Amino acid sequence: FAGSTAMDRLGRQRALALSAWPHMFAWCFTICSSAPLALQLARLLMGFAIGMSVAIVPSYIGEISTPSLRGPLGTAIQLSMNLGLLLVNIAGAYGPVVEEVEGESFSNWRRLSFFGVALSGGLAAMGWMPESPKWLAQKGHCHAAQLALRQLRAGDTTAEEAELFGASGGMKATMSVDSAASTAIAPAGGHSR
Repeated sequence: FAGSTAMDRLGRQRALALSAWPHMFAWCFTICSSAPLALQLARLLMGFAIGMSVAIVPSYIGEISTPSLRGPLGTAIQLSMNLGLLLVNIAGAYGPVVEEVEGESFSNWRRLSFFGVALSGGLAAMGWMPESPKWLAQKGHCHAAQLALRQLRAGDTTAEEAELFGASGGMKATMSVDSAASTAIAPAGGHSR
């Protein structure tokens, strides 16, 4: 519920960047904690953060990608999550985080948690990505939606802009709203200020 609320109010990109903070706090809490209750609270916070991300990422990718890439990128979400789980299990069993203590091999979960902090930092960097043009258009920010679409696409975006703004009364109507908002209103005498 937190992910959908955040992305509807803040936008997909800002909500995704915001979801990095609970991830980061949970990983830092895991590194610093040793009491079972503290570790359980860290896992609870991590579950909250993952729940946010799982709601936001597919929406953001679906709204910024072209129709031809939408399917493969949507599949890549699930594939990357499963690949991440596999890599963490391999690193925990055989990687540089394994320690020998009294003849037994143990995974140093604190060191492994540093990777989680680093990856959370990458998620926080989403703040520099463009916002979803679809979300911007739904919120009435037509000029910002056009700019975001042009950042995300190479080449002509007129067809996509027409499709994007067609659902909200046509591109011409939305463009006139943008131009009217950016133009000074002339006083009754007909002279502009």
